Amino acid sequence: VRTEPANGGQGLTWTLPVRIAMQRLTLSKRSGQPEEERAGQSKEYSPPPDNLPRISGHIDQLQYAEHPLGRLEFDIRSLQKGLRLQRLLLLGENMRLHASGDWWYDAGRHSTSLKYDLTSPSFGRLLDSLGYSAIIEGGVLESRGDLHWNAPPAAFETDLLNGNAQLQVANGSIVKVKPGAGRLLGLFSLSALPRRLMLDFSDTFSEGFSFDTMQGQFRLRDGNAY
Repeated sequence: VRTEPANGGQGLTWTLPVRIAMQRLTLSKRSGQPEEERAGQSKEYSPPPDNLPRISGHIDQLQYAEHPLGRLEFDIRSLQKGLRLQRLLLLGENMRLHASGDWWYDAGRHSTSLKYDLTSPSFGRLLDSLGYSAIIEGGVLESRGDLHWNAPPAAFETDLLNGNAQLQVANGSIVKVKPGAGRLLGLFSLSALPRRLMLDFSDTFSEGFSFDTMQGQFRLRDGNAY
């Protein structure tokens, strides 16, 4: 660390990288706030810190509220007008997330971009572990996307989200599907032919509806998917 004069005073400039090693970190949910109060607030955000040193490290056990997420590794670097997430890796029992991104601040305007690659051996267990009611059981997940929003990273809101995302889930089942035409169509689906030739009708007569592959590509604009 060294100090340098800035505008006639003393400024603090970090010249050495910072390495963080933590055993456990728990993030709390943001307290709820009525929508009408949020609407009346002016959204003025602070710019990224100047002269931030390179910060890298790991957290062995990252948890959000009561939901364990896994081991987090990260590498953050300073830019002339922002910050760069050079690398983020989150390794959990039910997921593997790679991500990188930028936080830009120019002429009083914020912009955040994020590229991600997410895989999971069981999409259903992943949803359960995050506190969501999963309608899918099993399912190998592969998802990637390129997202951006006009706000700092910590000010993320779904209605600000823009970009593109891809999703594919294989070898899973949609649970609690009511009997009907959908199950009958499953009997004659060409994609299910190998299963039928092996006299496997478990997806038709058991609770739910099995599928081999479910995939989609989405264009996101102001939080809406098309």
